[in-house]
Amino acid sequence: MIDVTCALIRNEDGLVLAMRRGQGMSNAGKWEFPGGKTREGEDHEDCIVREIDEELGICIIITGSLDPVEHHYGDREIRLIPFLCETLASKPELREHDDYRWMKPEELAMLDMTAADIFVAQQYVAQLTADARSESPTEGDSQTGQ
Repeated sequence: MIDVTCALIRNEDGLVLAMRRGQGMSNAGKWEFPGGKTREGEDHEDCIVREIDEELGICIIITGSLDPVEHHYGDREIRLIPFLCETLASKPELREHDDYRWMKPEELAMLDMTAADIFVAQQYVAQLTADARSESPTEGDSQTGQ
């Protein structure tokens, strides 16, 4: 099984970066969260920072992670290790990909994503929804100021 990292990169507006795989890549034309294979002896955090710099030419800060997703693509099996990241960059360089979009998290499901990235997107949106629910005041929590 191949360890592959990916980054769910949010900008200052809370939009998430999705990249379309270029013609020279497997799954060309499919959308994904950028990242790449972990090198021997490299930890996953170092891998994702390196891969984003190499592929997109932007700096990221890791703010969290999601559960890894295992997927069998027929010719290979991967463990996709997603990181939650932030950036101040607005325009990534297209070194391997041929398009990018900054999207609202709930819009990610509209993209034709690679199989493993679909599960990562679903997990991310579910976490955001759960976080929003836990931050919302419940009926018994309202304060009257008395």
